[in-house]
Amino acid sequence: MPQQPTYTINEAAALTGLHRNTIRQRIRLGQLDATIQPGKFGDEYRIAHGALVAAGLLAAQGPLGEDVPAEAVLDAEFTPEGENGARIQTAVPVEESSGEGAQALAHSTLSALAELYQRHEQAMFRLGYLQSELERVKSLAETAESLQQDRAARDQQLESMRGALHESQLEKERQAREAETLRQELERAQERLREMEGLRQDIDQLKDHAGKQERLIDELVTAAQKRPWWQFWKP
Repeated sequence: MPQQPTYTINEAAALTGLHRNTIRQRIRLGQLDATIQPGKFGDEYRIAHGALVAAGLLAAQGPLGEDVPAEAVLDAEFTPEGENGARIQTAVPVEESSGEGAQALAHSTLSALAELYQRHEQAMFRLGYLQSELERVKSLAETAESLQQDRAARDQQLESMRGALHESQLEKERQAREAETLRQELERAQERLREMEGLRQDIDQLKDHAGKQERLIDELVTAAQKRPWWQFWKP
């Protein structure tokens, strides 16, 4: 008996038209037989051609490419999954499939079911991809909205800080004007103080002069009292 060819996950996906994640999931769920063999980059799954046929992923063909009779593949093990995970019963009793018309009908039915199942798998894969893209777009939209809200909050905070800075500048200008006014008043007070100091010095000089005049008058009075009245002309 010739040895059946084996395929990697990528080769089986290309051969059946399914996504490689679908092939890997079928292996993990036990729906597709596979063996682990050493490969180019380490251990890898190898899937026999018969396993793909038994799982309904490939049409059954003989060694020379002719169709295998339906009795060889129609059994209870060939039960592909339906849309909700239920298995579709495709087993046909051997006694009811006698005759060329029954074989052709069974083969066409299996081919149609396999094609329908493949289309369903592809549609589910596209649906999952679209759902993931939708979730990603929603996440990006939420992130953009959050960033927009943060930006609005920062703009409001910046505007508030600008207002506070403007008020602070106005307050500094007001204080500077008050300081200038106080400086001018201080200069005027110092000028008045210098004027008052000059007046005080003038008053002191006048007091000294008045004191000298009083002393001179006292000396004259004293001298006049000492000499007789008839000698008033003498000094």
